[in-house]
Amino acid sequence: MRDLIQKILFREKILSTSLRFVSWLLQKVFGISPKAAMYFFKARKLGNPTNTMIPEETLPMVTRMLGTGIWNYSFFQFHREFYFPFWAERQYDPKDPAFIPRSHNVLSINQTHRNWVAISWPGMVDEISIDPAGAIMLGADNPTVEFCLLAKKKLYRPQNHPKNIKIKKISPWQAEISFAGYILLVEATLEGAKLSVHQKKNSHHKHSSVLFSLRPFNMEGPSFIHHIKLTKNNEVKSRYSLSFSTTPKKIVLSSYKQGDALSQILHKNNSTKEIWDSTGMATAAFLFSKTPFTIQVQNSRRKKLAKPLEKYHHPEEIINTYFPKMPSLSTLEQTNRLSYLAEAYQDAKNHLITLWDFDSITPGSYTYHEFWIRDAAIMLHALLSLNGHKAVKSILPRLKHFIQPSGFFKSQAGEWDANGQALWVLAKYFQYHPEEKFWQQWKKDIKKLIHWIDVVTKEHNGILPPGFSAEHLGVADWYLWDNFWALAGITEWIYTNDNFHLHSFDPIKEKMQTIQLRMETALLKYLEPYSFYPAAIGRHIDAGMIGSVAATYPTDLNIFATDKPRLRKTLDILHNRFFYRGGFFQENIHSGINAYLTIQVAQGYLRLGERKKALKIFFNILKKASHAHTFPEAIHPVTGGGCMGDGFHGWAFAEITLFIRDLFVRESNNQLLFFTGIRKRWFEENFTFENLRIQNYQCNITSNNGSWKIQHVTKKETKSAIVFLPENKKIYIGAKELQPMDQCMHVVKGRIPYEAPLHTDWVIQ
Repeated sequence: MRDLIQKILFREKILSTSLRFVSWLLQKVFGISPKAAMYFFKARKLGNPTNTMIPEETLPMVTRMLGTGIWNYSFFQFHREFYFPFWAERQYDPKDPAFIPRSHNVLSINQTHRNWVAISWPGMVDEISIDPAGAIMLGADNPTVEFCLLAKKKLYRPQNHPKNIKIKKISPWQAEISFAGYILLVEATLEGAKLSVHQKKNSHHKHSSVLFSLRPFNMEGPSFIHHIKLTKNNEVKSRYSLSFSTTPKKIVLSSYKQGDALSQILHKNNSTKEIWDSTGMATAAFLFSKTPFTIQVQNSRRKKLAKPLEKYHHPEEIINTYFPKMPSLSTLEQTNRLSYLAEAYQDAKNHLITLWDFDSITPGSYTYHEFWIRDAAIMLHALLSLNGHKAVKSILPRLKHFIQPSGFFKSQAGEWDANGQALWVLAKYFQYHPEEKFWQQWKKDIKKLIHWIDVVTKEHNGILPPGFSAEHLGVADWYLWDNFWALAGITEWIYTNDNFHLHSFDPIKEKMQTIQLRMETALLKYLEPYSFYPAAIGRHIDAGMIGSVAATYPTDLNIFATDKPRLRKTLDILHNRFFYRGGFFQENIHSGINAYLTIQVAQGYLRLGERKKALKIFFNILKKASHAHTFPEAIHPVTGGGCMGDGFHGWAFAEITLFIRDLFVRESNNQLLFFTGIRKRWFEENFTFENLRIQNYQCNITSNNGSWKIQHVTKKETKSAIVFLPENKKIYIGAKELQPMDQCMHVVKGRIPYEAPLHTDWVIQ
């Protein structure tokens, strides 16, 4: 390792000399201060040496946001005559908690309300995103269609009355927006979207009119509209094409110099039929005096549906094909915690299907509309738990494109967790659906991924080199997160080989066991000074420790997860020091409360048997979700809106579905553990959980007036099971015979665990 560090330091010296020359050149040619280069170079020294300056794959996203921030700064503060998008209305209002001063910040970026709800025709690449005020964007980085009311010659905009609007997800392709007595149903279509408006009977705005407008803004900033044309049939041709079931009472087109069309609709008649605007700030407004009516919105730039999906004529046909017998949790009572879980579970399922792009899955509908294996590994695991193996199968070929000749899985340059994550999710797929054809297609690539881990850990004394890892852990370092994931990938394939009899994999089994022993031995040695799991070797207590929860979840690494004192101290430090207002506050990069990381802490406590703490953490973070149970990547601690990343975050939805499933049944050490997360009083409530899936096991659970029935859909007994019950409950084998089982002698946290077979149904009374 000393030789490696010397080589890296030599490269750093060469880079230092080069930067000094570049800074001198920039000063001479452009007058840029040489201190700028010095600050950049010194910042790099704050981390451990690494070959990669920043993950180059994120540069297009970062530079786009920088350009957006400069444009926002140049426009919004100087053009108050325009009606702003929701986030800008909040950030530029000095009375609002989201207000951000601007004098020393030349970038104006949405950092307080990065929230939206997405819908999509199943398998379609472009999602439709809806911001908290109901502004509708068809596809990433596009203009929006907004709606508001006109009453007594005044505009009544959701952007200024956010408490009066509610957005509900109905299905993966439908969302319902309620505002001031009006209902707007948004449905994704193959061409774009269908907007249907009607007024409730008990509306307080009976004498109001409905306004729609075409806006050159979205959730991050501008999306330029240079041309708008009104045809003879009163159809609108622009970035979107709009057609109306009812002719609008008034239509106004306007350019940047003329001002916002919304400002002019009150007094201007329909005279202009076409607008050209070089600034890209053309707007249009449409006034409707009566409801109901519909608007068809077509996006000419929308990507086509994948060929295998073209034969389906309705979204439900696609879902029934690619997600057959999807798990569903339903309750009779509508006010208890189980009903709350059922609602969150249903919404999270819909959100995950929305983000399924047939041959890809992305952690967001806009900012993060990219395939990243770190997010995808968790999301694909969640899809497998939803019986979505066909949907996952259509994505897996994409993984092959990231595997380099060396065996390195290059998702992002300078980040070393990807090989382990790719191996882990491929193993999970095979465990859920052990297909010989799949194994034959992937065994060469799997061996390459394992070979890379073998070579690199040999070069670095048993562990992976410094890297950026998950970007929220900090600067480049020797992260445990990377190593835990590499170990998880190796361990899952050792387990898969042993339990699914992959005889053709036997020659590499010894190699995998050698890697496993090498990494475990090295990590245990480096961790000797610690009573907890730090973020990286050599680091002290900081928020980056959240990555080391991977010792137990989702990897279930026995040698680290069973070290309960160290794991418990890690979780307790995170919970006591870094939780704020009911969630994990990620100080690094995110600077907000992070939903999916919070749920990972809850999963850690669940695995330690601390059910009450796990449930408390989970329900506290659910309270911070939108009405549709959506989350941004990070939540602003003051506004409650999104402050970082995508406003529709797929990783969070995956964690919700997996946590709720794990409350009822989870797998550990080749055993199924039932009801480790179930509260005692839930055993007396009425509910049904159908098609509950974990690996190649499936069951239905029904509770009726305190009597539970577990029907084993998978009759083949491939695992042993342990059932955790309250003291007053007993388990019976067979729905008819009702023969009580012998109790185990020990009690865990006041619960009696039973060893139960899986070949026949159970009754719990």
